[in-house]
Amino acid sequence: MNFKIWIRSLAVLFAVPLVTIALIPWLQSHSDAKILNFLEKSVHGARDITEQERQKAFQELKLAVTQGLCNETAVHYPGLLGRSWFDNACRDRGFMELAVQLAYAMIVLGVLHILLALAFAVAAKRSRGALIGAFKAGWTVSIVLALLILLGQTFLITADLFFTTSTLTSRYQLHLMLFFLLGTATALYLIVRALFTPVPFETGEAACEPVSEDQAPRLWAAVRRAASKLGTEVPDQILLGVSENFFVTEAAVHHSAGK
Repeated sequence: MNFKIWIRSLAVLFAVPLVTIALIPWLQSHSDAKILNFLEKSVHGARDITEQERQKAFQELKLAVTQGLCNETAVHYPGLLGRSWFDNACRDRGFMELAVQLAYAMIVLGVLHILLALAFAVAAKRSRGALIGAFKAGWTVSIVLALLILLGQTFLITADLFFTTSTLTSRYQLHLMLFFLLGTATALYLIVRALFTPVPFETGEAACEPVSEDQAPRLWAAVRRAASKLGTEVPDQILLGVSENFFVTEAAVHHSAGK
């Protein structure tokens, strides 16, 4: 396989999850710093508790934030903080952790996709029947995995954009999120439609013509040797065109001399 194709394939499978794994922890630390700064001001600003109680409250709330136990701990200190703001911050942190877990799952799914593709490629070399069977099974498995990866990466991209803007600006950019979600939904629809569009059973090659074995015996002999080496059948016809490339198909081909 071409090296550039491998690079593009790896980028498609792993770029978004790796960016999420690197980005989300940085956003979490940035968000935690803002939350803890708010908590410190809230705790130290309380006048109806002692200094010892302030320190205890701050340490428990700090532990709650970093360990995702916001709701369980915050109920003990309802008068020390803006509950709505605190709950939103804690909820965002929980979703950030979920995004990281999904990113790791996407990496595992991408590795599985590659291993299955290699397994089908090895199986296809055994015989013509194995080639057809591997193609059918591989196509079905690839569609399922591609849809799962596509859905997962759509969520990751949305999460990355949402948490980056909300963490750095301290605001939810709803218009930007709506625009992005509409774009990703459109892209998702187009990709899914392309995956399930039937492959055409006819093709056209206007600038070509059939050549018989009497006209090109050496060409036909070379093709027979290649077919024998690959363990497959000799093609019924050979069409010569202006391109230096070649392909083999079972579909009907329209050409200058007919079909």
